[in-house]
Amino acid sequence: MKRAFPLFLVVLAGVSPAAALVRYVDNVENCGQRLPCHHSIMEAIDAAGAGDVIEIFPGVYHEDVTITDRSSLTLRAFSQKGAKGRREFLLPVIACGSAGCPGVSVVRTPGMRIEHLLFESGLSIVGVSENAVVQGNVFESSLFFSTCLDSIVRDNRFLDGDITALGAIRCVLERNIVSQGQILTGLGDDSRNNIIRANVVAGGIRLTGDGTIENRIELNVITGGELLLSAGPVGMTGNVIRRNTVRNAGIRLTGAPLRNLVELNFVSGSPGDGIRIETITGPSGANVIRLNTSVENAVCDINDVGVTTQPNVWENNRFVTSCGNADG
Repeated sequence: MKRAFPLFLVVLAGVSPAAALVRYVDNVENCGQRLPCHHSIMEAIDAAGAGDVIEIFPGVYHEDVTITDRSSLTLRAFSQKGAKGRREFLLPVIACGSAGCPGVSVVRTPGMRIEHLLFESGLSIVGVSENAVVQGNVFESSLFFSTCLDSIVRDNRFLDGDITALGAIRCVLERNIVSQGQILTGLGDDSRNNIIRANVVAGGIRLTGDGTIENRIELNVITGGELLLSAGPVGMTGNVIRRNTVRNAGIRLTGAPLRNLVELNFVSGSPGDGIRIETITGPSGANVIRLNTSVENAVCDINDVGVTTQPNVWENNRFVTSCGNADG
């Protein structure tokens, strides 16, 4: 059904007068008599307009799914109200339709929402695809962003694979469970103004790139693999690392860390140092490391290495062994 809009609203908003539509996909039956009903995900995508919602019924969809040059499209599991009035989902499985399929690809599609699906071969979001929301999904492989920009990755479970963004700016990664892999941002680009919060990660959290600036890494549980911040020529400054639990690895800031805060973390069981601030080059120092507990690490519980332009501040930490300039 089409909805008429006043002409001046259409001109001001710059959008088509066609109303956003809910489309259904069912490759087993007939969408429970709901219309429009499509028999494949790509058929629904090809028919969709800006702002449309595509709801997928439970099933296994052997398709090579690519979404290109769309706007504000939603791809999610079909839901119904349960006994207590809550929306309930059964996750449809998106499997490859051909050998060597890279998984689902989203290309130059800003405002994409992907919710409550099971990805057998991963998901890639590339090009200018800002304001994406990836929420409540199960991954048997990885999630990849060429650039994570103003996007949210929340409440997903990764049975295998990583969360990777070559660049990450103003993104929120929270409450994800990464059972085998790691969270990686800024591999050759910047990591700026991101929030990485309340994730459970087996393989570590690593923020790298040309600049690692004003990120918040807090309330994460890491069971292997270090919490690492490093940076290139743009530098590393203004980051907050707070209330993380790191087991079997350490927390390390390396390169030219300047005016970062590391506080209230628990670190133990690292094969190297527990908390290590490592100056290699460039203006550095004035980092504050306080109120952390770092114990039972193989080398040093706390360590301050290299020559800084300003001294780091170590205060009220709990530890047994200290090395370098780390003094409290």
